[in-house]
Amino acid sequence: MKREFSVFSFQCSEKTGFELPKTEPLKTEPLKTVDLQRLDDELAELLGFSQLATRITANAKGEALLPALEIAFKRADEFGAARKAVVFTESRRSQQYLFELLSQRGFAGQLVLMNGTNSDEVSKDIYRRWIVRHAGQPCISGSKPVDIKAAIVEEFRDTASILIATEAAAEGVNLQFCSLVVNFDLLWNPQRIEQRIGRCHRYGQKHDVVVVNFLNRRNEADQRVFELLSEKFRPWARCHRYSASAELPRASELLSIQRILSRL
Repeated sequence: MKREFSVFSFQCSEKTGFELPKTEPLKTEPLKTVDLQRLDDELAELLGFSQLATRITANAKGEALLPALEIAFKRADEFGAARKAVVFTESRRSQQYLFELLSQRGFAGQLVLMNGTNSDEVSKDIYRRWIVRHAGQPCISGSKPVDIKAAIVEEFRDTASILIATEAAAEGVNLQFCSLVVNFDLLWNPQRIEQRIGRCHRYGQKHDVVVVNFLNRRNEADQRVFELLSEKFRPWARCHRYSASAELPRASELLSIQRILSRL
């Protein structure tokens, strides 16, 4: 719909007091000449980006997660810890991608999801079974968002091997039965990463916590965040005479690993 705007001005009259408003059209500047050549060049560049994106058939970062989990699970076995991992990602789209990838690569039936809505069919089924299992028990709060989180955590503790979570699991969730944290998306705020790690690295944890960070070495922001995290963990390492940061075998250039001594 085309809209026209006018400015109303009121004029006072000795007889009537006020006259009907008179309109004055807004003054507009003439349109600038469009450089059609520059417009065509920009359009061609955008189309090039689109074609480049459609030619990408394999996600190198996702593929790197598989050997990373294999190596980390071996470390967990060495520590006598359970073969459980919480994989943090920043978006639900990445979460769904990882769920599909891991399901196709041998982890089908061993995965649970946690996000802000938990509206996927897997989570709904877990919640329904949890409600039946705990009928009449005080653990049911009556708040569905709270109860569905509790159901997912219980499923992860008792049955599943991997929890793929967004930031919804970074606060208010106790995962001390798990000692492996994978930061698939390395956030730019080190405190939020510490919150993720704190779901597992907390009082009551019986094993050293292993943290796998996916680090883009060509991204200065990623590098700086990792430096800040390493600086925060270094005092613990000096206190316990243990290196808090070590490189994973070359499963990928995106990976680094940290081992955080448990709070006994």
